[in-house]
Amino acid sequence: VVLANVNDTPEILYRTQLRTVGSLYHRHSAAFMRLREAWRSMPGTAWRDEDPPSAVLATEATLLIACPRPRRSAMVEDLPAGTLDDWLNWGQIPRWLTEVGRDPASGNIVYRIVR
Repeated sequence: VVLANVNDTPEILYRTQLRTVGSLYHRHSAAFMRLREAWRSMPGTAWRDEDPPSAVLATEATLLIACPRPRRSAMVEDLPAGTLDDWLNWGQIPRWLTEVGRDPASGNIVYRIVR
């Protein structure tokens, strides 16, 4: 199961055998809300702890795909800076994420969520 940008999930579903946490195109609103809460997770001690925040664990994802970008996602724009999405955009990688690979052409980085 992959936690990815909500706009990338259709492509992931189409091109791979992976499952995604949620998508705008699914009718499963609870899955979308889990995805939303994970990206909106706010820092506390969890960013430097060994374990992911409860919102990330609730997704049951084992992988996370992020693509750093210059502006904030609409998913978090109503929150103060410092969400999981922000941290990954800033290149601040929590201890509970291990890089698995990256694609220089797209900018996507794949992380394994370490529990």
